[in-house]
Amino acid sequence: MELVSEILPARPSRKYTPATSPPRRVVEDALPEAPATHTEAVEPLTHHFTTPDQQYHASKLGMWLFLTTEVLLFAGLFCVYAVLRSSKPEIFAWGRPLLDKNLGTINTLILIASSFTMAMAVRSAQLRQRRLLIIMLSLTLLAGFGFLGIKAIEYDDKIHFGLLPGDRFNPNLKYVAVSNGVTRKQLRDMANRYGPPPAGLRTGDAQLGKELFTATCAGCHAGDGTGKPNQGANLRASKFIASKNDQELLAFVRGGRLPTDPNSVLKLTMPPRGGNPTLNDQKLLDVIAYLRTFKQEENVKYLSVVMPTPDPFTANTPRSEIPPAAIGPAGVAKPESPAPKILSDYSPPPNEALFFSTYFLLTGLHGLHVLAGMGVVTWLLVRAFRGHFDRGPYTPVEFGGMYWHLVDLIWIVLFPLMYLA
Repeated sequence: MELVSEILPARPSRKYTPATSPPRRVVEDALPEAPATHTEAVEPLTHHFTTPDQQYHASKLGMWLFLTTEVLLFAGLFCVYAVLRSSKPEIFAWGRPLLDKNLGTINTLILIASSFTMAMAVRSAQLRQRRLLIIMLSLTLLAGFGFLGIKAIEYDDKIHFGLLPGDRFNPNLKYVAVSNGVTRKQLRDMANRYGPPPAGLRTGDAQLGKELFTATCAGCHAGDGTGKPNQGANLRASKFIASKNDQELLAFVRGGRLPTDPNSVLKLTMPPRGGNPTLNDQKLLDVIAYLRTFKQEENVKYLSVVMPTPDPFTANTPRSEIPPAAIGPAGVAKPESPAPKILSDYSPPPNEALFFSTYFLLTGLHGLHVLAGMGVVTWLLVRAFRGHFDRGPYTPVEFGGMYWHLVDLIWIVLFPLMYLA
């Protein structure tokens, strides 16, 4: 080793003095800009935290707990939706075509795009890029205005055409028909079907009408026309029948009656043509002729005598108590085509107002959350203009983004449930 040290001179030490070493600022400027971290916060540390890192994680935990309460709120409402959907599927089948899925799809795309701009806003705050942060927050706020504007258009249609919750539910059947694909020409044809019966019909036959009444109408109005509780009115003591002529009664039976009709006593739905689309105008006139045989006495009281049920092993049911079967086509003859649709064929089922109550509750509450999120974004935008996130903590932007993403996620679940399912 001594020989080597004699042959090779020692390498001089290269120590930089403060005067010759490069300035620290030059080295930092040459390095790429790294994202900020939550430990760089300059906000004052509260007394119950020891480090900024501990304060940050505690704040984030509180934000997650708040978002959990929001999830629980909507989870309870989704359970209400599930119960209604399983118990009353007919109200969803009737009401879903009245929701504009095109507008709902546009709103979905708007919120998905706003989630991207909000995520980019958080990234811009981390990189201390004020201009990009302001642009992304502005786009997010604009998306919120677009979402609420489209929702206002939907609400305006529902209010204008009577598709409201509760007792205010009074649908415009023309709007319902158009939403189900009916054209304007078909609407005019439907309106013409409320007029007098076409020429060439014979006078109603009461005997044939009795058979048709027993097969179709007796299920609600009883075989003798006295009506069944909570199912059908008493036709023998009906002022309405006594006050109408045959043409008026024919137009009424064609169209049926909604429970919202002020002339309805029981507030029940009477389906068009008694729920039997094979009853053409001639058959309806036969039924009306049979109704004319009832004594239209207002103060008649009918006593119901409960007869003991015969034992099937000891006695046979009298044939007179068995209602005749529905009249069908004779032999291999071609059956009659169903009667053409009229506006009352699009009448809502009972309790349809529950569907629109659910619709306004879920979408309205979500709209309020969107409005609250827009308030948060506006507050962040004002702070970004003032430069609060240039060197300060970006935690408010991050937490605001978490809330906005939750609002978007709730709509992504809500949209297929109400508009597509």
